[in-house]
Amino acid sequence: MRILLAEDNDANRLIARSILERDGHSVVSTVDGKSALKACTTAHYDAVLLDIMMPGMDGLKTLRRIKALKNANSKVPIFALTAFCSPADQTRYRMAGFNGILPKPLRSGQFDRLVLLYSAGDVPPPAILPAKLVTAFDESPLLDDRVIAQLNSIEDKVALKTVEQRFWDGVKASLETIEQDRHLVLQGDISAITRFRGAVHAIKGSTATIGLARASHIAKSLQNAPPGDTPKLLQLLCACLAGSRTPLQDALHAPPELLIGSR
Repeated sequence: MRILLAEDNDANRLIARSILERDGHSVVSTVDGKSALKACTTAHYDAVLLDIMMPGMDGLKTLRRIKALKNANSKVPIFALTAFCSPADQTRYRMAGFNGILPKPLRSGQFDRLVLLYSAGDVPPPAILPAKLVTAFDESPLLDDRVIAQLNSIEDKVALKTVEQRFWDGVKASLETIEQDRHLVLQGDISAITRFRGAVHAIKGSTATIGLARASHIAKSLQNAPPGDTPKLLQLLCACLAGSRTPLQDALHAPPELLIGSR
């Protein structure tokens, strides 16, 4: 299929495009809703994938604008690509007009299965694990081997290195926001809580995309934790991120001696 992918996050966009292309599809990628809308006025696609949380024109608004076009793209299936996959979120997306939901990070074969279900007129919600506050985070693997394998299958190693650096830059920015709002959050400030949860959500999504399974697990617990649990979970998250940097680098990049030997 010829797919239009709209995703503002560099890592998510690279990984989703790579997976879709390995599954046999042709992908045109854009960085925001405005670009996706413009692309729908100049070429035809068999399906459109829209990230929900995009700056400027989000996925829901982009969906409405594409559906309002007087061309063939207004009739193609449009799927939400999102980390917000609670039952309430799924209901909201379907009521907005999305033809299905793909949870992040995208896995090989997920799109094809959703298209088959859509074609058969039967699109169930994606499987969501029950939410549990797990205190024994050490039982979670540090790295998600499946995600690491998908990343290592990307042929453009320079792009992969850039994605890795931008991931850490994004984590740093999110942690700075968390630190600025931490005391206000404990005081119950609504605006601070909203910013805090947004920053934690960004870390939860980006760590899952880059393959840091344990850090994503902790961030998921931190995002909706009661105030009394917040300091300890934040401390655990920072320690996990610090301890994950070298293992992630080792997993994504071959040792120098192997590189020399392969030349």
